[in-house]
Amino acid sequence: MKNRLLLLLLILLPLISFAQNEDLQLWGSVKFSKKVNSKIRFEFQEQIRWEDSLSLYKKNFTEFGFKYKIKKSHTLGTNVRYVSEFEKDKYIRMNVDLNSEYSPNRFPLTFKQRIRWQQSWESTGLRDKTQFRSKWTLALKNKLIVPYFSHELLYLCFYGIVAICRF
Repeated sequence: MKNRLLLLLLILLPLISFAQNEDLQLWGSVKFSKKVNSKIRFEFQEQIRWEDSLSLYKKNFTEFGFKYKIKKSHTLGTNVRYVSEFEKDKYIRMNVDLNSEYSPNRFPLTFKQRIRWQQSWESTGLRDKTQFRSKWTLALKNKLIVPYFSHELLYLCFYGIVAICRF
């Protein structure tokens, strides 16, 4: 009975919510994943984003990932994302992520953490800005939906202190 009420709520929620309706965006993606063995997985994802009622190309990105299962409940991974975006005179952005996911057996919560270094370049080829980002997520495991709480810290590195933020 609980699941039927929740399903009814999820169906009716878009009808009663007041979201932005002036602009329509489309995010289309394709993801390939190959499990090499029980511990190693490689991933490739390509995504294109359109905005302004689907009339303007916003950005696309290509992402390569690697995951390694340390234990049955703990996974470490890394991603490299190359982004082509045409907004605010930016031309190229590149992200390097380190990820950790811990999901204990018979425990309803999953803990995730991501550390990201991000660099963008202007259309002239000059380096625009460097960012260091840290994100953690606490998710409730459920078969129907996965509600989560997430928090992200962002540190913008200016040209004078870029050396501090480099790996």
